[in-house]
Amino acid sequence: MRTLLIALLLVPVSSSAICLNPFGCEPKTEAECIKEAASAKTEAAAKAMIAECRKLPRVTLSQCKVAEKQWAQYLSSRGGVEWDWSERSLKYECKKNFPATFSPALWVTSSYCEKNAARLAQAENEVDSTSLKSVRLEQARRKAPELIDLDDWQVIDVLQSVYYRDKSKAELAASVFIDAPPEPLSVAAECKRLAAGASAK
Repeated sequence: MRTLLIALLLVPVSSSAICLNPFGCEPKTEAECIKEAASAKTEAAAKAMIAECRKLPRVTLSQCKVAEKQWAQYLSSRGGVEWDWSERSLKYECKKNFPATFSPALWVTSSYCEKNAARLAQAENEVDSTSLKSVRLEQARRKAPELIDLDDWQVIDVLQSVYYRDKSKAELAASVFIDAPPEPLSVAAECKRLAAGASAK
């Protein structure tokens, strides 16, 4: 039991204040919940608590709101290129738990749409409209079953290290339309919304 408690206390957690809001507070994150499991009286109780903790999100909506502002600023300054943004895993967790976050509307402008109209039009053939996945990456997965369980960024890592050493990972990500911009069909839809709004004025 002592070993388990020590392991639990070593789990990295974000600092959080005691909730005193009478109207409710954000639910605990998985890490915060696991930290509380360390106070369980028995090992069995701790394990049961941890199992329930695993069902909680790893992020809060507040954390995601802060991250999406940073993301929008980054994409605005980089012309829609996400590759070097260091918090892509955080974005993934946020979108999984809070789908409305990280909307292209936060950074896409009419100017961007005009400059990248040809690429966004090409994306309609390069990205599956139902799954929103890269057509070429899905073809690669079908040809190489060992890629099936890897996410898009991991597949890029493999392709670059094995087949395309003359290209950067950022170039490969752009060539298969998972970046520059990320989620190009959503960006294209935002461009159409902006254009409709401009024509209605």
